[in-house]
Amino acid sequence: MLRRLGHIPELSDGGEDALARLERDRFDIVLMDGSMPGIDGFETTRRIRAREKAGARRTPIVAVTAITTEDYAERFRIVGADEIIFKPISAAVLEEAIAKALAADAANVLELPLGPQSSSAVAPLKATGSACPIEANSTVAYSAIEDTESRD
Repeated sequence: MLRRLGHIPELSDGGEDALARLERDRFDIVLMDGSMPGIDGFETTRRIRAREKAGARRTPIVAVTAITTEDYAERFRIVGADEIIFKPISAAVLEEAIAKALAADAANVLELPLGPQSSSAVAPLKATGSACPIEANSTVAYSAIEDTESRD
């Protein structure tokens, strides 16, 4: 589904793997499952946000879960998820959540004051001319997401 939406997904094997990948590589957005092997999605999200507070680049996070209770969604909000969507998901719902998270993150980046060693703001997105501010071939880290539409 992510490839059909124009993204380059990279699958993590769990929370530890996702954290290691974010240390090494830059991703435009993370799709986070709450139930992952090892460190769950809540703790992984919390650790990502803690790294950002310590100076790491901010990465938008969309939580993807099959548990539809408000308590579960609130747990993701508390640890720092930008958007929350519930399985099963359609391409339209996924695309909207990604677009909202990226747009909000771009607005936050553009509002940051420039530091003494910086000559310009760094925006993680480029406008594509469409209503959706997702750059073609965005790199997306994600945990397993069940595709509810037919596979290509």
